[in-house]
Amino acid sequence: MHPRQVSVVHRVLAPTEGQIRWARAVLAAGAEGSVVAHGGQMIDRPVLLRAQALLDRAAAQGGTETSESSGSAD
Repeated sequence: MHPRQVSVVHRVLAPTEGQIRWARAVLAAGAEGSVVAHGGQMIDRPVLLRAQALLDRAAAQGGTETSESSGSAD
């Protein structure tokens, strides 16, 4: 990969607004140590971790705030 391609790859692989909304909703619905349903999806620890990782990646790329700064729990 050429160094000039790095920004393009980051932009293409960045989480979409829809993915960010999903992650925020999952973290808001999820409860640590329990399983809940949200939008027909089972929300358990692995799903919570995936949502948090997505928000962390978006924040690292400057695309959004993390769930901690938006007031949601992990």
